[in-house]
Formats: sequence, C-alpha cells, structure tokens
Amino acid sequence: MFEIHPSLTHSHPCPHCRRSVGASGFVLAAGRSLGSGTCAQCGRKLLFDLPVGFGILYPACLDQASGEVFGPEVGTWFQDRLRRAWIGRGNESQVPLRIEVRRASKRIVLCNCLDDVYGHVLFKLFGVQPYLASSPDTEVAVLIPSNVRHLVPQGVSEVWEVDLPLPELTRWNERLGARLAEAITAKEKAWLGWCYPCPKPAVNTLELARPSGQSRLPRGRPLIAFCYREDRTWGRGLRVQARNLCKLAALLSKRYPSASLVLTGCGGSEPPIDGFEDYRSPRPDAKGEQVWIDLWAAADLAIGVHGSNMLLPTGLAQASIDLLPKGRYANIFQDTLPNPLLTEPREGLFGLRTIYGDEHLGDVKPELLADVAVSLIDGRERFLALERAARCFAEPSEFTSGVPRAIAALERFRQRPGSRAPGADGDFEVHGRG
Repeated sequence: MFEIHPSLTHSHPCPHCRRSVGASGFVLAAGRSLGSGTCAQCGRKLLFDLPVGFGILYPACLDQASGEVFGPEVGTWFQDRLRRAWIGRGNESQVPLRIEVRRASKRIVLCNCLDDVYGHVLFKLFGVQPYLASSPDTEVAVLIPSNVRHLVPQGVSEVWEVDLPLPELTRWNERLGARLAEAITAKEKAWLGWCYPCPKPAVNTLELARPSGQSRLPRGRPLIAFCYREDRTWGRGLRVQARNLCKLAALLSKRYPSASLVLTGCGGSEPPIDGFEDYRSPRPDAKGEQVWIDLWAAADLAIGVHGSNMLLPTGLAQASIDLLPKGRYANIFQDTLPNPLLTEPREGLFGLRTIYGDEHLGDVKPELLADVAVSLIDGRERFLALERAARCFAEPSEFTSGVPRAIAALERFRQRPGSRAPGADGDFEVHGRG
C-alpha cells in the first residue's frame, strides 16, 4: 500500500519530454486510481495510473488537453478504456455512492475494487485480505460495486458502495469522483491498497464465497453445474448452445440416472433447457448468487465457457471443465481458482480440465465433453486415494499404520467403479459425498 492523503509521492514520466512529473493530486474515476500533475518542462497537464490494480501492470498516462493516452505496448485495452472514459466524461446529477461505517477510523487503507468485469472485481477483492491484519490502528475500506457487496470479506470497517451496473463503472463520473475525494480527504491519513489483479497462488476461495448451508439443493448425485452465459457461448449462438446442452444432459443422464444437472449464471432469455434444473437469473442479486455458491460448493463437477463466470465455480466444485475458445488461449487459468480442500498440487491439477476449441467452440462436441466429465467423476476418488497412498509410502512415520490402511483402501479399485472393498477404512473413503 502507499499513502495517498495527506501526501502523495508517486511520479510518472511525461510522455512528451520524459521529465518526471510528480503527482500533485489524485482522482478516482472510471474505475481507476489516478494521479494528476503538470510537467514543469512542457507545461502539459497529465493524469496517470497509480500503482494499484491493473495500473501495476499497464500504467497509462493521459494528456488532458489532447486526450491522447500513452502506455506500454502490452495492455492497450487498459489505455483504450481510459481514452473512452475521458472523451465521454460527464457530470451526472446523481451520486450513486453509499458509505457504511462499521467501525469509525481516522486512518484507512482504501481498496478500489471497481471494474466493469466481474472477474476483475473478484481479483481485487482477494487483495483485501492482507490489509485486514496489517496494522491495529488502521482500518480497511472497500470501494465496491453494489452487486458484489455481499462478497466483501468479514473484518472490513467501511464499505463504499457504488450503485451502478458493472458496464457503467468505467465511465467518467465527475460528481462521483468529487464525492470519493471528499471522503478520502476527510480522513487523517489514507492509503491505497495495491489490490494486485491476480489472486495469490494459494488463494482460499472461501475467503469470499462461503456456502450458507441454507439453500435447498437437488438431492440427486452426481451434481453437475453448467455455468451459463449468453455473451460467450458453447457453439455459435444461444440456439446451438441450447442444443449442445440438451445432448450433454441426455448423455450424462444415461450414464448417471440419478444425477442432478443444474444451470447457474446470468441468463434466462431463452426457454428452459431439457434435462437441467434452471437456477439462471437475468439480474442476479445477493440472494440468488448465494444459491449459486451453495450449488457450486456441493457440485461434483462445474462446466462452463471460459470467463469470469468460472472463477468461483472452479474454486468451490470438486472438479471443473473449462471450455476455452481459440481467441482466449493466452488467457488460460485466468478464470480458475484452486479448490481450498485440495492442498496437493497434483490433486488440484487433476480437478482442473481444459478443452480447447475453435473461436466458437463449434468443434467441442457434447460426446467429447461427456467423456471428459465421466472420466473426472468416475476417476476422481481413485486418483485421490492413489495420491494419498503415495504420500504414506513416502513418509517413514506412516510405515507402521498408514501404509497398511492405504493398501486396504486400495483393494476396492481392483473391482469395478463404485464397488466397495470389505473393511475399507473411512479415512480413505473414495466414494461421493452422498
């Protein structure tokens, strides 16, 4: 974190004369945290990204007079976003900001989690946790979109909630920026949290998304969730996706007659899809998303097209399959989180599967997806038992008791999947959660 009030020491090179320009002020606008300054040599007034969020990776600089934006060769999308916001800046009459003070403090670390991409908001939210125990005399405030407020971690002292749809969060709102500046300068001291936009490798998904235990879940097993979206589909368009899902449901239901197949995610403009229980919503609220979280946490398998919609499902379900279109190959794993219950690397890798497809995933056939799904569901417990046995054989302290138990547990895998070896030890239970 670094101080933003009452002093701000960050600087940025002038894109015209390369002289270092110190920040004389700050602006929170268009989902960004910006420093403002005037070049002493050429006199140009500049706005530049402070090193928080994506500003760490792709720091851009805007010439206020010309509207030109300068930045690194990589991450031009981040520069384009700033350019569009500046051109379209407005002075809306309404300021959609509500500040909830849970514990008053004169010193805060402000974590700016505003973004127009759901997954980016989550990435920044994961960056809040380290500050909750950083200093006893400094509290944490989170700047957050309303529709993600329910995911704010426990322990945050202030919630600064912006009541706007995600696509509007990267528009330039002068009044909102002024209100945010007023709230920051009212503090004795304020810092910005870095909120690096990629969760730490050992991130615990449960820090944000905790199952409630209150939802009425389908009783059939295995429980398989398809994480639906309408803007990036499995096949070219919603109708093709619906046909693919119907075929997938038929194949999986034939293999698992007692299975529960559910649809989660944003959508519902299309008719119900045969074979699936429908939990979709066109505008999900906190209650609806909590039901999704409960479904994902109970799921034996989550499936979906690559994107933000897969972040929480991959971190909560027992296993997942990510359908990766050709244009997103370089973004692999950006939409996956490790399951906190699988602490060993190989166990985690087993449960995260990727199927590569063409631009529209038209070559990813339901038969292929069903085969991969069955291999995961039928093979998961055997794989985990083999891994746990391998650790026993490699640890001398387990030679006396652990190894014999491991051998006994592995006996069941000499039989067909689903059969049970007599006298198997519960610690090596390899069947579903029932």
